[in-house]
Amino acid sequence: MLINITKKILSKILVLFIVTVMVFVLANISRVDPAESHVRRTGIMATQEQIEEVRENLGLNKPISVQYAYWLKNIIKGDFGTSLITGNKVLDDIKVTIGPTVLLVTVSTLLAIITGTLVGVYCSIKKEGIVDSGIRFITLTGISVPNFWIGFLLLFYFSVHLKWVPVVSQVNLKCLVLPAITMAIVPSAQYIKLIRNNILDNLKRDYVLYSMARGLPMTRIIVRQVLKNAIQPLIPLFFQNFAYLLIGSAIIEVVFTWPGMGLYMTNAVLGRDFEVVAFYVLLSAVVFSVCGIVSDVINAKLNKQLMIGNS
Repeated sequence: MLINITKKILSKILVLFIVTVMVFVLANISRVDPAESHVRRTGIMATQEQIEEVRENLGLNKPISVQYAYWLKNIIKGDFGTSLITGNKVLDDIKVTIGPTVLLVTVSTLLAIITGTLVGVYCSIKKEGIVDSGIRFITLTGISVPNFWIGFLLLFYFSVHLKWVPVVSQVNLKCLVLPAITMAIVPSAQYIKLIRNNILDNLKRDYVLYSMARGLPMTRIIVRQVLKNAIQPLIPLFFQNFAYLLIGSAIIEVVFTWPGMGLYMTNAVLGRDFEVVAFYVLLSAVVFSVCGIVSDVINAKLNKQLMIGNS
């Protein structure tokens, strides 16, 4: 197992290196000149001399290979540059904004797991009933409808119409509820659907028939025996959703103006702040790589027949 994990980590390191090359190359072939963008954002009627001065200060007048080598060297040392918008070190800004994002993602993940498990088990017990059919329709809608659209509806009703929560969010429990619910809708619907289907598939197996022959009630069989086997296939999906929520929280944070890392990144994209965008892309690759490795290790622990290198 250790050898497979080592191979997996080395392959992820290679992927990260390729990502750094792609990010830097795409940034340099872009029609947007970072120096010109910076000057025109901070100055009025910028001259060509001012643009050239900024380009020289930023090292943008050097060959692309030299720029990449210098940039990669700084990344390895943990220096991701300075934001052109805030004027702060990128890591300093991330330290401020990552806390609200982690809080939002953690609450959303817990909400999705609890809802998905409880409702999924209930639907498996009451299969083909009216409630089960209604919940299946709701889960299909939840998976299909964009969550930012639902977020706008919640924001309009509870913030604009009822005025229960402010339109501009702050980091507190009152403002956390709506974005957390919005982010949890899609993973909750996925977990409900898969847990229900996995439980129904497991109910056809021999160990369930044996338990039924012993006179154990169906609810007890599902909760104590079937559920752990039904949840195991969801482990890769859970880590995939966690990584997606952590990195893809930007659109929800923009809708609710939640002061997190996603909102910070969105402002960087609109402001053409290369250092922040590059950091966010690299962070995305790292998060998805780590979550993938952890998922493989846990699955290998739970199922000895599952090879880590297969994913």
